[in-house]
Amino acid sequence: MIAIRLKVSGKRRRVGTRPSLSRGGYVMVAAILAFVACVTFFGGSSRYDRMVQVPVRLAAILVIAAATFRSSHAPAALRLPAILLLLSVVLVAAQLTPLPPEIWTALPGRAAFATLPAIAGFAQPWRPISIAPDLTVNSLLALAVPVAALYGLAVLDTRHQRWLWPVLLAVIGTSLLIGLIQLTTGAAGLDALYRVQWRETAPGLFANRNHQALLLAMGIPLLAGWEDLRRDDVRGTATRWSASAAMLLLLVTLLAMGSRAGLILGAFGLAGALAVFWSWYRPSRRGGRMPLIAGSAIVGVGVAVLALILLLGRSESINRFIAANPLSDKRARAFPTVLDIIASYFPVGTGFGTFDPAFRRAEPFSLLEATYFNQAHDDLIQVVLEGGLPGAILLAVALAWLGYAGIKLWRHRGTRSAIVRGRAATIALLLAVGASAVDYPVRTPLIMTIVAALVFQVATALDQLHDDGPGLLATREGVALPDG
Repeated sequence: MIAIRLKVSGKRRRVGTRPSLSRGGYVMVAAILAFVACVTFFGGSSRYDRMVQVPVRLAAILVIAAATFRSSHAPAALRLPAILLLLSVVLVAAQLTPLPPEIWTALPGRAAFATLPAIAGFAQPWRPISIAPDLTVNSLLALAVPVAALYGLAVLDTRHQRWLWPVLLAVIGTSLLIGLIQLTTGAAGLDALYRVQWRETAPGLFANRNHQALLLAMGIPLLAGWEDLRRDDVRGTATRWSASAAMLLLLVTLLAMGSRAGLILGAFGLAGALAVFWSWYRPSRRGGRMPLIAGSAIVGVGVAVLALILLLGRSESINRFIAANPLSDKRARAFPTVLDIIASYFPVGTGFGTFDPAFRRAEPFSLLEATYFNQAHDDLIQVVLEGGLPGAILLAVALAWLGYAGIKLWRHRGTRSAIVRGRAATIALLLAVGASAVDYPVRTPLIMTIVAALVFQVATALDQLHDDGPGLLATREGVALPDG
């Protein structure tokens, strides 16, 4: 495009060129890149006593500080998720606010604690709602990560927001590559960071193979939402075959790593990817059958690889799934105790981050083992246990917003790139919700950041629903390109 010089108010302007970044823009981009790097390589553990939390949270605070001086470019639909995140921060902070003795002793579940000062010969002190304030302080600091992700994206220039999808796929690809190296070579991987006990399970960038399984499963529908798949030129064809190969690697890794939840998530992720694929593919309009062939190849080769893995007995996930007895699993046996704790502390909760001490007080002798139960392994229930009624309300509103957004995006017949990415993001977010029902993956900074980024993408898609255009722009060369 030829740049044209115009003289306006005594100053020359160049029309037709992209605006250059200001010094503040460079600072913002640098802060976000540092944050992404820290979260990718140090954000795979939710343990509060790991030193890896320090660089992640420092980088998050840096992004928040840099974003404070920038104007927002956030979609209007992001308002409700942003309010929910702010209310979550307020709720955790409120749990740390000291209460007078007459109020604190009247709270449910505090009777046993109220007798301790008298036994020790002290007057009843002012105390916060949280039964372990230091752990709740850690939860408050952990919220800096999703705040930084959402705030940072909101103040980025629109053209830089388009890099969100490639960055997400690059992070997933990095974890996949590390997982494949761990599977094939038994390399120590990130033992030094997370003290991983079972290297052959390929935890990738994480300390837990189930969290890695969720990330890989989320990558399957996200690949189907990649706008380059829709190109009709050589680049589009190469991208489709590359995406097909990447999906197969994701599926094979999920089968081999031994995560039972990952096996189910991978199946739903593949179904979601096919749904995303068919939501934008129009054979009669697009002309050519290459996308259809590529989609059929994914399914056909996937079935063949699955059959080969089963024949050779190399599917650790399927073997564990078949041999599993759900009733003997400690998570199932501990569930009644978790419900008792909720009833004892409802409606105020125990305080975020306090599941471990709360469970130890109520743990029956039948559950005592050499290992301890660090989380409820059902984050939806644990939010109610720790956050009480306010936490339950925030969770219900967040899930309702996701359901509303999913219905709006999937009922709409548009094929704009942002809308297709929004559909893929809703599938990935639903996978995160499903995984959270049996585990706690969103407590890790890496998954937390990805969830925040996907929420931003869904909000961006909701803002474009009013446009019912074909979603394709024709260039002078006759190549169909996806619009923004």
